Amino acid sequence: MKTLHLRSSGVTAAQCTAMLAAPEAASLTSLSFSYNEVGDAGATAVAQGAPAGLTELGLVGCGVGDAGGRELVAWLESARAGKMSMICVEGNDMSAEVQAAIRRAGASLGASTYV
Repeated sequence: MKTLHLRSSGVTAAQCTAMLAAPEAASLTSLSFSYNEVGDAGATAVAQGAPAGLTELGLVGCGVGDAGGRELVAWLESARAGKMSMICVEGNDMSAEVQAAIRRAGASLGASTYV
């Protein structure tokens, strides 16, 4: 499985964690939980469980605040996110400071970043 897009499907943060822990998730290159209220816990699940080969991430309109945003920044600044080419996290509840940190982290990867 290369692509998992579950937009507007009622996914919870706990389900994000479970899906990313599944052996099949290791081959994902594109992942979107956009328009699901996964919040900070869901963003943290992605930051901690994203597969090494992930190139595209969508967490648009997911109720992610600063805590989840900071987890995403830490992940984007780590070697585990080195293949990212597109990051879409607009429409969340992050402060301007955290949004700017995501933009910087995305730019350092050469990724198109939408915050």
